[in-house]
Amino acid sequence: MNAGRLRKLITIQQQSITSDEYGAQVITWSSFGVDRWAQIEPLNGREYFAGQQFQSKVDTRFTMRYSTGITPKMRIFYNSMAYDIESIININERNRELQLMCSKVTT
Repeated sequence: MNAGRLRKLITIQQQSITSDEYGAQVITWSSFGVDRWAQIEPLNGREYFAGQQFQSKVDTRFTMRYSTGITPKMRIFYNSMAYDIESIININERNRELQLMCSKVTT
């Protein structure tokens, strides 16, 4: 892996559910470990259409060093924007590099 391409600092967040003072469930997000360096690639037209066969909502690919414990139930927070993790690809199954295929969270 060429570490020079990992120029953006991202935060991986995990979801937790708590109760407020009225007993209603509230979803909160907290950091999962430390911030990580990653490469961020918006998918261009050709990659996006090829990606639609795999996952229709995917619009951004994050590439980072391998890390354990990351699941599709988590999200990435970068530049004041949240991205849902749609799938996680362990490149060549070598435990060196992960590609996280993500979609922007719209509110």
